[in-house]
Amino acid sequence: MIWIIGGTKDSRIILDEVMKVREDDIMVSTATEYGGKLLEDVSKDKRIHVISEKLSILQIENIIFEKNID
Repeated sequence: MIWIIGGTKDSRIILDEVMKVREDDIMVSTATEYGGKLLEDVSKDKRIHVISEKLSILQIENIIFEKNID
């Protein structure tokens, strides 16, 4: 799984480019609900997973471990 940690608009731009060249599952995290709303249309793709909240260090560590992110 690829994890894109971004702001608002930049996460969407990066996601669009990664989707062109990779077929992996992709998780995109934004710190706000607004950032998540900008990703609503692509979140319908089964390989795209969106997190729209500020994450603690513990949450980040758990995601890396649970999703097997290199």
